[in-house]
Amino acid sequence: MGKLIRLELKKMKLRNWLISVFIANIIIGLWVVTSLPNEGVKSYVDAFYSIRSYVELTFFVMASVLMSKLFLDEYKNRTISVLFTYPVPRSRIMTAKLIVLCSFSYVAVIVSNGFVVGFFLLYDAQASMIAETLTWSMLTDETLRIVINGFSVMGLGLIPLSVGLLRKSVPATIISAMVLGLSYGSTHDESGSNWTLALVIASFSMAIGLLTAYFSIRRATREDMM
Repeated sequence: MGKLIRLELKKMKLRNWLISVFIANIIIGLWVVTSLPNEGVKSYVDAFYSIRSYVELTFFVMASVLMSKLFLDEYKNRTISVLFTYPVPRSRIMTAKLIVLCSFSYVAVIVSNGFVVGFFLLYDAQASMIAETLTWSMLTDETLRIVINGFSVMGLGLIPLSVGLLRKSVPATIISAMVLGLSYGSTHDESGSNWTLALVIASFSMAIGLLTAYFSIRRATREDMM
């Protein structure tokens, strides 16, 4: 499995994706410090909520683009047939792709949230956008929210894969990810104080995403065999 994962990382050109993540973070950070004053944000809880929403929507879309490269491009370019000639079960090949996709999505969301929050706090220290005092408790709570929400984004981010594999369409995958990202953002609890609910939502999102991905890949693999 390790060799398959390394092969997928090499094929996806991880360095280019890391550069893309960095550029996306800079853009989000600049957007946050220029847009939050116009949104009437008066507290750190509200600011952190907006940051999470922007980051999560961005990486719903970015994950769908990576998803298209890992899965749809293989079918479109017929290279999936070459992969399936390897002396390795097809399920392991697809599992390796899923591991790469899920790992990248989760780590990117966590790191990006941390980066943009740090960017915002550095700016706020100079501009004094928010009058209230920032406490360690606020930062600890936000860190926990980011970690939990990361699982939700990773799980739900797999759902567009079913659309993409069904229609064999990259645009359909990306559009469905955007719709899903906007829908997910509207369900956020701004205070994030109900940790039990947050864990339930994260677990449910993971289960739905993984089940959807499993059945979609299973169907696509069988169609290719036929």
